[in-house]
Amino acid sequence: MSAKNLNPNGSKAMVKKTIVSYAVLTVNYKARNADYIDNFIPFIATLIYKKHYEEINVNKVRKDFRNEFGLDIPYHPMVAILNRAKKHGLIKLNRYRQKWQPVTEKIEELEFGDVANDHLRKQEKVIQHFIEFAKTNFNEDITYSDAESTLLAFLSVYDLEIFTKKVSLIPENMSRSKLNYCLFKFIQHANQADPEIFDFLVDISIGHVLVDTVFNCHVFEEENSEINDLKELEVYLDSDLIFMLLGIVEEERKSIYEDFITTLLDLNAQLYVFEHNYDEAQSILQECLNWVENPRYDPSKASLSAKFFVANGYDKVKVQETILKLPKVLEKYKITVVPGPSPNELERYQEDEAKLKKYIIETYRGSNPFFNETEKELTLWKDVKSLSYVHKLRKGLKPQIISKANCVFVTTNSGLAHSNKRFEELEKARTFCIPICLTDLQLGTMLWLQSPSKVEVLNKKKLMAECYAALQPNEILLKKYVKQLDKLYGDALVTNEQYYLLRTYQGAMNLLQDKTMGDIDNFTDKMPLEIYEEMQNQIRGEEQSNYLDERQEHGKTRGQLQEQIERTNEINNQKLNAEKSNENAICKLTNVTYAVLIVLLVTITTLVTLFSNLSNRSMIFKGVLIAGAIVVGVIGFLWQPNIVKQKIQDLIKKTLF
Repeated sequence: MSAKNLNPNGSKAMVKKTIVSYAVLTVNYKARNADYIDNFIPFIATLIYKKHYEEINVNKVRKDFRNEFGLDIPYHPMVAILNRAKKHGLIKLNRYRQKWQPVTEKIEELEFGDVANDHLRKQEKVIQHFIEFAKTNFNEDITYSDAESTLLAFLSVYDLEIFTKKVSLIPENMSRSKLNYCLFKFIQHANQADPEIFDFLVDISIGHVLVDTVFNCHVFEEENSEINDLKELEVYLDSDLIFMLLGIVEEERKSIYEDFITTLLDLNAQLYVFEHNYDEAQSILQECLNWVENPRYDPSKASLSAKFFVANGYDKVKVQETILKLPKVLEKYKITVVPGPSPNELERYQEDEAKLKKYIIETYRGSNPFFNETEKELTLWKDVKSLSYVHKLRKGLKPQIISKANCVFVTTNSGLAHSNKRFEELEKARTFCIPICLTDLQLGTMLWLQSPSKVEVLNKKKLMAECYAALQPNEILLKKYVKQLDKLYGDALVTNEQYYLLRTYQGAMNLLQDKTMGDIDNFTDKMPLEIYEEMQNQIRGEEQSNYLDERQEHGKTRGQLQEQIERTNEINNQKLNAEKSNENAICKLTNVTYAVLIVLLVTITTLVTLFSNLSNRSMIFKGVLIAGAIVVGVIGFLWQPNIVKQKIQDLIKKTLF
């Protein structure tokens, strides 16, 4: 946010109006799907409606706009807004008096008083929830006024000016770190549990970004400011954007940056990375190999990339695979590695690098009181070189639209972008032109102005990423933590396993931040042991929960198994009954068949006996009878009855069943 919009002499009185204005601006943006200037037309209509102007005076309108909406719009942008208001018929020229006057009926159509009141109620709800959240979760008492100020101050994740100007919205009775901690925890909670509150927070962040992009990165034009072609623009990417494309970030954020770069390519922008930024990326990645799987891993010294690899369980092989992907990623997105201009090249456009460095240090210290320029000398040199090179390549141009900017340096580092902006304004008097350094958020907002949904997604991801980063222990706190952990290890108060776990486990870092609320003064020598104990309790709690879940699941499985057994038994019983029925039938049929055979045996034997004495019968007939008698005799006398029955039974089964 611009310090101008905070009104240093009465900042807290303007907070409520500023927050509501950001939210209303976002509503206009989503509803109207218009360009930069059109988003402000309803504000002008509402102001004219409330003030009952008889004539339009630019300076008067600017003053009243600031008092009414908490936004201080510079003179030239205000002229552009009023010119657009003329095109919409909100004001017209009184040729007799040669004055511009309001058109009442048009004004009433666009006045948004009811919308503003609705957002004021939403804001009050958010403030009240924030106060209750801080009290319930952290036993912190925050006044309504302080909560409002803190809510507006959270926009500093996008713009560090609030910390570099003599403007303070942080209540004096609370430390900045503690208040920020409560706020960012509240935002995380809202994202997970209260979509209405989170959406309002996103709306005011989008409104702020729209204002920031308009006033700081874009000069108002008379015509629609949609970007159609960037073929004349050279975009130099900072190393942090390369890491995003490599996937050294959560998957959702990676997709946003892939979309961002793809949009630039679709608009024919030329993408580059300076050699020193490419070398920096390679160096950081190589250094990560020294930290993964290292029992001496030191989170206070590790880069963000190393922390990502360790937190996500990367081993050296997986890190090496990521390093090998670097050239392929550059090729995929048509990013060319180039050297910067030589010292003798474009000398007339050489900027004072010492002054650039001074502004960068001031900005970094403003957001981080513990910033150590000696330790960060190499980082500072690379930042200065990046800005200095693009200043040279810009050749003194003062472009008023991004498509004519010639070249820009794009970074996720809002501090670097802001320090360059201050340098350009204060040292070069460049106020109404595209800065040579833009954040990804600023350029993304320009590119996707006609796609509110993309701007919303970009802001949501950026907001949650900044919340996550803000809730990580700072470097000084980490150093103190690691130093005490080393002492405990040296005194044999922690084991090798505990020592490694407390240095590498992300849960330990989260607990460190939770227990100190980001304030180094809250750290105690026993804290590493306390953190380990809490981690064990969490693990035991998870194990108990898992046990209960498994027990419940086991009971469910046992029930299912019992049902299956009962169904199986029922089927088996049915089969058994059927088999018994068949056996009974076979047994009866076997007995009948056996009885018939016996009757035949007796009959044949009798006939043989009777006819054997008849001499008048032929010898052939007699021979047949004798043979039959022999067969029946064999069956009847040589076979046992049970064997006969079994043979009959087998034959019946095979034939009939």
